[in-house]
Amino acid sequence: MIELMHMIGGILSTLLSIVMISTLASAFLYHIPFLHTATTYLSVAIFSGFIVFDTQRILENAISGAQDDIGDAMVLFTNVINLFIKILQVLMANEERKRREQEQNRRRR
Repeated sequence: MIELMHMIGGILSTLLSIVMISTLASAFLYHIPFLHTATTYLSVAIFSGFIVFDTQRILENAISGAQDDIGDAMVLFTNVINLFIKILQVLMANEERKRREQEQNRRRR
């Protein structure tokens, strides 16, 4: 079980690094709408995975007797905040897309 947790943690960290690099590249080069959308949806999945991973890690540490209540609470709190921010970005992007479609439909009439 511990090897699986390490593997999942490594995969999540690698994916988060890829998202960070693509976000920086998009910010400095030029804005690619598909890349922004893909990284936002991928970030939602990554932070959901981090919540599950960190919860499992906290449980494993509690079973072994090594508890850091404040540190564990902070880790979960930052995961939830990051997930919340990404979900808001998805909702705002969808709302913006709907608004643009409505404007285009009004112009056609």
